[in-house]
Amino acid sequence: TCTMISTEVNLASRLEGLTKAIGAKTLASGAVMERLSDANEFEHRYVGPIFVEGATEPIEVYEVFQNDAVPLKALKADTKAQFEAAVRQMTSDPVAALTQFEALSALGVNGVVDVAIEKKLEHLRTELAAALIVTDANENLVAVSATHHVSCMTASERYTKSGVAVPSP
Repeated sequence: TCTMISTEVNLASRLEGLTKAIGAKTLASGAVMERLSDANEFEHRYVGPIFVEGATEPIEVYEVFQNDAVPLKALKADTKAQFEAAVRQMTSDPVAALTQFEALSALGVNGVVDVAIEKKLEHLRTELAAALIVTDANENLVAVSATHHVSCMTASERYTKSGVAVPSP
């Protein structure tokens, strides 16, 4: 038997493990896409920077959908620019990204579903809901302390004292 251990093998394994979470059959790193003599020879789209276990920086990840069923491949090719724009907006404007992914989700016809879009929607809805809960919790703690003149800290103050950064609402 032979055991191969390297950064590349580890990354390949991590990407293979992400296929289900992302909703893709085949993933490739940005480094692989750059090494291709003609990346446009393969139908692909950018799915975002993703942190993988063992890496210190996020990895640029692409979905290669060359071998998808014809209707799904056509849908992905037709919506590639909008999909990639929404992916790039996820960190800077998640609400706008959510709106774009919802519009893309509505484009599926004849039972063709782009699972990657549905996964992005699920992720954004969860992240935005969590952000609202944190915001509401901070506002309610402030309201309670102001109304009852109770000496208590907001969640932000507790986190600050503990040295953990809190995302701004």
